[in-house]
Amino acid sequence: MAKFLIVTIDPDGSIKTSVEGACGPECEELARPYEENLGKVTKKTLTKDYYAGEQEKQGERVRR
Repeated sequence: MAKFLIVTIDPDGSIKTSVEGACGPECEELARPYEENLGKVTKKTLTKDYYAGEQEKQGERVRR
């Protein structure tokens, strides 16, 4: 699956980033270089997709 970083610049100049196609820490790793170069992060919201990878890992542990 392809991974995408979507950058949105609002009329007030605020910048929002979101990652598609990655879960968990990989999501943050993909966004980190952009966040560091775009300015101070004032708010971070983790979506259900962030936790999807962790849920799959837990399911694997249960099945074994």
